[in-house]
Amino acid sequence: MAWNAGPLSVLRQCFQEKHRVRVVTRHRKGVRGICWGFLVAFDKYMNMVLKDVDEEYTTLIKILRHTGKLMMENVEGVENDGDEGRSSTRGRMRLCRKQDHRKRHIAQLLLRGDSVVMISRAE
Repeated sequence: MAWNAGPLSVLRQCFQEKHRVRVVTRHRKGVRGICWGFLVAFDKYMNMVLKDVDEEYTTLIKILRHTGKLMMENVEGVENDGDEGRSSTRGRMRLCRKQDHRKRHIAQLLLRGDSVVMISRAE
C-alpha cells in the first residue's frame, strides 16, 4: 500500500515508533516556520495532529520610523514654535515592516496538509 512506501511511510514510522517529527510550514508568501512535535494522527492529505509542539516562526510587524527632512505644516498634536503655522518638528513618520522571529510551545496542534512543505524525522 501507499503507507509502506513513499513520503507517507516516514509519517507511519514516526507514528509507530513515537519519534518526534520536524515539519516545515508555509504561508502564501513563503516559508513560515518549523514545528517539532510528536505525531498523534495523520491522513493521506498530510493533515496532522501534533502534541507537545515547539514552534519557531517569523511574522511581519509594523513599526513607525522617522524619515526625511520634510516640513510638516498645521499637523494636529504637534506644538508650533510660532513660526507662521509651521511645526518645530522636521521630518515625517513612515510605516515600515520588519520581520520578527518568535518561539512558542503548544500543547496540541492541528496542521492542514496544504501548509506543509517538508516532513522529516527529528533528531
